[in-house]
Amino acid sequence: NSDIAKCKAQESCSSLGGRCINKADYCNGTTNGSAKYCRGRNCQCCIPYTPPEPTCEPSPICCHSEGFFQLSGPSSQCYKFFDDRTRNWHQANHFCLAEGLRLARPYDARTLRSYIVERYGSPSFAWVYGRGNGMSIVWKDGPADFRTHISENNPLWKDGHPGTETNSTYCMYLLAEESAWKNSPEETYGVYPCYNQLFTLCELVTYVIHGG
Repeated sequence: NSDIAKCKAQESCSSLGGRCINKADYCNGTTNGSAKYCRGRNCQCCIPYTPPEPTCEPSPICCHSEGFFQLSGPSSQCYKFFDDRTRNWHQANHFCLAEGLRLARPYDARTLRSYIVERYGSPSFAWVYGRGNGMSIVWKDGPADFRTHISENNPLWKDGHPGTETNSTYCMYLLAEESAWKNSPEETYGVYPCYNQLFTLCELVTYVIHGG
């Protein structure tokens, strides 16, 4: 492609670890089409996404126990992703409880989805704590602030979800897939029948809710 051959990175692009690509090509990160970043027709600077490094604060177990990870940010949630086998939602829920954990309720689903895709591959669909109650999808059980419904207008929903699929046989999953990340970066949640087989995403909490 002659356009690609003419793309040349400026210092402002190279200094950020970026490279110049054709605007029609996929960039696994952020882009900037300004001329101060790239020279050439139909070119843009692609700055690759770098997953946040896990941190040990405030839960050292996230660094000192195999499989746990914690993303930098205000939530400080400690996760463990299980891709050893797939489970239905009920099995995943009980599995997390048996491990002294709970199905995850992510506070930063976009960053978490990106991290899982980068680290574990795609697709890595995983159950999270949401489940239908007949009227909407709600975060299952927990303290008062966890017993909240998730608005159907929430931009994190996959297009068309949850729709009418809000009874207790439908459960919520994290849409950890590279193509979804590329084409619809805002859409991170979807619903499936709870008997579907997906991976399990647990989190470490200071309390454990039994039941479900």
